[in-house]
Amino acid sequence: MSTKFKLGIVVPLRARSTTSSWDKVCSNLERTVRSLINQSDADFVATVSGHDCPDFMQGQDPAFEKQISFTEFTDFPPPMDDSDSAKLYMNYEFDRCRKILSGMISLKETSDVTHWYALDADDLIHPSFVSISKKHANADAVIIDYGFSYYEDTDVIHEENEFSTYCGSCTIMPNRHIELPDSVLLDNFRETWFGGIAHNRMRSTLRERGMDVVVPKERLAMYMRNHGANLSDMRKRESLWLRTKFKIKSIVKKPKMLSAVRREFGLE
Repeated sequence: MSTKFKLGIVVPLRARSTTSSWDKVCSNLERTVRSLINQSDADFVATVSGHDCPDFMQGQDPAFEKQISFTEFTDFPPPMDDSDSAKLYMNYEFDRCRKILSGMISLKETSDVTHWYALDADDLIHPSFVSISKKHANADAVIIDYGFSYYEDTDVIHEENEFSTYCGSCTIMPNRHIELPDSVLLDNFRETWFGGIAHNRMRSTLRERGMDVVVPKERLAMYMRNHGANLSDMRKRESLWLRTKFKIKSIVKKPKMLSAVRREFGLE
């Protein structure tokens, strides 16, 4: 018996006041939105949740106006600058989680969503992401552990076999395991999977709770790194040697496959 499926995708967007490169943030988001438009299966709805609506979304491109919306986030102000980088990063993370919750509440009001996915505003998904997710609709959760990292500063693609360790765009959760509140409060995002469990511990934590967790073998997502507007840059930067090593590997190993990956994820 087939299971009803509609994937709700929420894309949290940082505020314009928190970045000196708003144009770059918007161009990254536009690439992310295009990866949604390119889905081979239309059983999804998506919303970008943020304080500021990018110009390209205000025109409502006919290619996505029926499935992709903007949710204005007004519950809390943008994070304020802080000299303590660790504290600032956590404030951005809380902001991100509140925006995900706000987007979920918005989509729930307008669509019959059965499953949820939070996608960072610079990451990309494969055209078969929705169709493959649908195949696992009966699972308690789907964890994306096979994917790619793209180092934009060196134009390097690296295969990842532990994607959820590095990237938060990794979990699909059915609605039956989520009880959404009516509104966004200071910290009620902690009651959700994305706010209560760190992404690098998601798979192990859910399995410890006895949940049926599926890890698709297909490489379904791409983590965009070192593009100049990453929040993770507040915590660390990869060394020049590490970036050089990844570049050498991408040249030596499977260059034809990597060319296909570029096309599939819209990098060409």
